[in-house]
Amino acid sequence: MKLDGINNRIFNSDKFKNILFSIENNRKIDVCGLVRSTKASVIYGIFKKIDKKIFVISPSNYEAKDMHDNIKVYTNDCVYFQERENVFYNVEAFSSDLKFDRIIAMREICSNKSKIICTSIESLVSLYMGNTDRITKLDVYIFKNMEYEFEKFINDIFSLGYDRVSKVEQKGQYAVRGGIIDVFPINYSCAYRIEFFGDMIENIKSFNVTTQMSIESVQNINIIQCKEFILNDEEKYKLYENLEMDFKEHISCIKDLEVDEKLGSKFNFILDKLKEGNFYDEYNIIVPYLHKYLCEFFEFMNDSIVLVDEYKKCMESLDSSYERFISNFDMLLLRGEVLPNQINLLINKEDLILKLEKINNLSFNLFNYYNKNNIIEFRTRNIVKMDGRINVILNEIKNKLSEDYCVIILSSSESRCKKLKEILLEYEIESTLCNELDNICNGKVFISGGYLNEGYDFSDFNLYVLSDQEIFGYEKHNKHKKSFSSSKKRSN
Repeated sequence: MKLDGINNRIFNSDKFKNILFSIENNRKIDVCGLVRSTKASVIYGIFKKIDKKIFVISPSNYEAKDMHDNIKVYTNDCVYFQERENVFYNVEAFSSDLKFDRIIAMREICSNKSKIICTSIESLVSLYMGNTDRITKLDVYIFKNMEYEFEKFINDIFSLGYDRVSKVEQKGQYAVRGGIIDVFPINYSCAYRIEFFGDMIENIKSFNVTTQMSIESVQNINIIQCKEFILNDEEKYKLYENLEMDFKEHISCIKDLEVDEKLGSKFNFILDKLKEGNFYDEYNIIVPYLHKYLCEFFEFMNDSIVLVDEYKKCMESLDSSYERFISNFDMLLLRGEVLPNQINLLINKEDLILKLEKINNLSFNLFNYYNKNNIIEFRTRNIVKMDGRINVILNEIKNKLSEDYCVIILSSSESRCKKLKEILLEYEIESTLCNELDNICNGKVFISGGYLNEGYDFSDFNLYVLSDQEIFGYEKHNKHKKSFSSSKKRSN
């Protein structure tokens, strides 16, 4: 890819080769001094050189998503897995898309394909129902002219967790009208209309849920589960049995009539739903009572590379998460809103830390916190946003050229590339327009089409990389744009 011309300076360095050597020989290593864009570049380099799945653990959801977005610049083989919020109410009831995204991401995590998985430290505290065989065997794959018993197809869609409605309007729904079944699979961007002739699928068409009009015929689709927990009969029985036991033991000790009534109302309702065989997908009920059937996130990390971003911040985030959870649980237990064994919604914190220490291959730290023996230090910094002060940016480019830097500007379009060249010429800075960045050298400016979330100064390799957002981005905020030549006059 185009950015490989820049990255090769990093990938061919002794420091990067030492990182690879440590990972390949199972030696823990601390990498210090990298800012966000350069961390993404190094992670991409590891992924490119070592054919394994990589898990990148960040202190928070925000930082995990930011890491994902930065890595996505280099490769599409990157997955963002959002943590489950461990609370005792259905926080996702108003946003099913979060749950759907996590289900789709979990399929990527469980697959045998090499991917970069970006997630937060809080993803490790939960338990999951997932392995490749269990997840994919539930899939309903259909194609035109396929023989498929009509009633069985309806039951199979229901067993995947889809809600039956009169009209499909969003993901996770299906509707039946005569010999036609509409379904909106969570792994597609549009709904599908499946027309049966007896027990044969005669046609499959995509359609617009707003207008209900068909878009086009397709040959096949694969419908995946839309609930995170699809329980088999044994698991349903065990869930009911364990929950009922915990409920009866706890309520027999309650003396407060108001708490007794609240507990009885809530948990008798849940037990009745489970007894009737209805779908139940609230993890705060399922997880504490089905530990035997669930797995830790660590099990997905077997034979993978595990990178922890800002280890100290991750541990602080973990401590805060457990403290909030226990404080909230104690309050709800007194109020009669949870049962004692629901404390097992999270795995043991000390066990989690020990397991992470055991499998952690590499830690990114902006500073050297621990003075460990195996440390590689880089010198990088983010480029400060100049808020439209283009003369400041251009003077900085001149300074970098005087220090024998290679200056690279990545622009989003050919017209902007040409405009940038003109601007630089006004400031007596020579530059080269190029399609590829394979032959870059120090002491020069290169302008090329490309995209980067943010620029950086990588002084180890005399690299100064700008995105055109640092130069053009201010235009969006100024209603009356000033010409670049006028800016130059003002600066003089």
